[in-house]
Amino acid sequence: MCDDVEWMDSSDRPILVELATHLGWVTTESLSLNLPYSASHVTERCRAFETHGLVVAHDAATAYRISRLGRRLLFENAFIEAFSGDGNERNADAATTLEFIDETLEG
Repeated sequence: MCDDVEWMDSSDRPILVELATHLGWVTTESLSLNLPYSASHVTERCRAFETHGLVVAHDAATAYRISRLGRRLLFENAFIEAFSGDGNERNADAATTLEFIDETLEG
């Protein structure tokens, strides 16, 4: 993941990596247990990630999971601009969907 986007913070990569280790929803409090950042800082960064499509927010709790776009940015070391608009994972019923497919292994 290239950390050269203006809105990104030096804590973003470790937070996204920690999110990527979880297959389901994870609270910011739980994330902060394994990171050197407070839960409020992790929440702030996750909200920024959501704005840019890197995570999906839970509808009823302060919980997040990494989006397909977030995984691609982490594992493909790509520029965020290359994937603009690729993070929406809500279907027509407003339910979230997320496939955990390692696209680098397909072929």
